[in-house]
Amino acid sequence: MDRRFFRGVMFPGRMEVCEDAETKEMIWQPGDTEYYPLGVTDPDCCVLRFTAQDGRYYSNFASKHFRIPGPDPLDGGSDE
Repeated sequence: MDRRFFRGVMFPGRMEVCEDAETKEMIWQPGDTEYYPLGVTDPDCCVLRFTAQDGRYYSNFASKHFRIPGPDPLDGGSDE
């Protein structure tokens, strides 16, 4: 990596807190009980679901905006 050149990306979008057992079960791993002893029913356990709306890529001294195709999470999920 050449540290003289900056590269990065930014994704604005929507973050949801999912507390239902079905969503937690989709990503649950056997070792997770070390942190959440009650399993997917543990009240301290939740899943953060991020849906990006668009993005901006930064490279050196320029940036480029790009749209992520699909439903827009910020307008209620309707497609463009």
